[in-house]
Amino acid sequence: MVYDYPRIAREVTGLVEQRITPILGTTKAQELVEGTTYIDKVAEDTVIGYLADNNIGCVLVTEESGLLGAGGLTVILDPLDGTTNALMGIPFYAVSLAFWGEKGEKYGFVKNLCTKEVYEAFENGTPLKNE
Repeated sequence: MVYDYPRIAREVTGLVEQRITPILGTTKAQELVEGTTYIDKVAEDTVIGYLADNNIGCVLVTEESGLLGAGGLTVILDPLDGTTNALMGIPFYAVSLAFWGEKGEKYGFVKNLCTKEVYEAFENGTPLKNE
């Protein structure tokens, strides 16, 4: 199956943003859970849930949990790139994703959750329209 990487990236990032926004600035966000901060765990669990709910068969390589799953697609994830910034109220943190597709196609996506800026491109250097 060939997946629509830009759509997946936008949807999953939107969900992460929805789930972490209410806990930003709280002491709960800083608590350690399974060796990581609660806010990172929420972000990662959101992505894992999205992939499962949408039957996206992939190997997920994540900063928090390492290797998860199986499939022809590899997804590399930093669920909250800039956790310290987020916890300290510094307005520069993002969700970072990379997709290594079933046919060798590569796509990268970063969304700064503060400014809403999106940076994305396919391996061939083709940038997509920033939002």
